[in-house]
Amino acid sequence: MGENCDANNPPILSSKKCSCKRDSVSDPWRDVERLRAALEVERSRNQQAHRRFSLELRRQREEAREERERVLKELTFRHEQQKTLELLRQREALGRERAAEVRRLLRWRSQELKRTENLTLRQTQEVHRQLADEIAGRSAIKDLKLGCKGNGVAYRKLEELLKTLLVQADGRQVAVLQRLQQEVELEKSYYLCHLLEAHSGTSRVVKQSRPRSKSCVHPLTQGQNHPEKLALFRSRSLSHTPRSESPQPMKKKKKQDYETSPLSSSPAEERDLLEDLPEPCSSDEGLEKCSPSRCSEDNMDDLVRTL
Repeated sequence: MGENCDANNPPILSSKKCSCKRDSVSDPWRDVERLRAALEVERSRNQQAHRRFSLELRRQREEAREERERVLKELTFRHEQQKTLELLRQREALGRERAAEVRRLLRWRSQELKRTENLTLRQTQEVHRQLADEIAGRSAIKDLKLGCKGNGVAYRKLEELLKTLLVQADGRQVAVLQRLQQEVELEKSYYLCHLLEAHSGTSRVVKQSRPRSKSCVHPLTQGQNHPEKLALFRSRSLSHTPRSESPQPMKKKKKQDYETSPLSSSPAEERDLLEDLPEPCSSDEGLEKCSPSRCSEDNMDDLVRTL
């Protein structure tokens, strides 16, 4: 300490050096106490700083953890929100596609229904037209007169019905088929009779009180009792009928009648056959009464009721 005082003080102050040396030598314990107090103060200051830094570090760690959790929650929420929005967009897209598909299917279904309705309407109109033509007799034989047109349709219907029944028939329907065959033969014989009376040019009138169905039944009963007379009558009616006015569908039948008809009959048998035949219809009322279409319609109704 004395050396320090000597080094710092100039030589003029030498008296003061001696006093400083005496103070330093006389108070060493005071310096120690002062240094110890300074050390304690510094130590307490360091401890306070350490505690303060520890608290600051803990607070920062808590804040960092909370921030991390907050960011994690926010990111999770955003991810869930994006996923939900994506699902909603996909669901809306699927809904639009489904609605478009449903509209397309409904449009196709409506078009199919319209097409089916149009087809059904055309078929119904065609059937109505055919029925009207068949009732009027226009779709049959156009070369025949008015009284002969309805018979061709009725005969073809009867033949088609008979063929259908023959295809579908079994052993229990033999009697029905035989009766139908007899009715077809009856219609054919009456058709020949009507051709004869339509083209012969006779002027006799049928009595108004005679029913129409008897003219159809009479040739059959006579044909069953006298088959040779019926064949002779068919051959004579075919010989009197001109070829230009004969219907096309009956050509084959005429050939068969020519082949099967007996040509060696006597004149007396011919007169008997002509006497047994029903009187022809020449007037308008007679033609309407003896109309083969009326007779064929009655027979068709009876046939439908039987079936």
